[in-house]
Amino acid sequence: MTARKLFLIRVVEIIARPFVIVFERLRRGPKSVSKQVNKILILEYWNLGDIVMLSPFLRSLRIQYPSASITLLTSPKAAPLLDIKDW
Repeated sequence: MTARKLFLIRVVEIIARPFVIVFERLRRGPKSVSKQVNKILILEYWNLGDIVMLSPFLRSLRIQYPSASITLLTSPKAAPLLDIKDW
């Protein structure tokens, strides 16, 4: 993938993110099971590519469970790829 295509994908993702968050909150309605979930543990300890592929899932998980504590068990070499502020 070229740098230009990657840049365009990132721009679209940044623009669409607030709409996705609002849509998900409206879709769930007032009775949400997600408020009952306090802690989530994800076991991912393989290679760097696995963490890259896991990133969209982690963003969706944060949207679905905004108040939950999400813990990711990974190898030390993959930890720098994770930008916790985005999730």
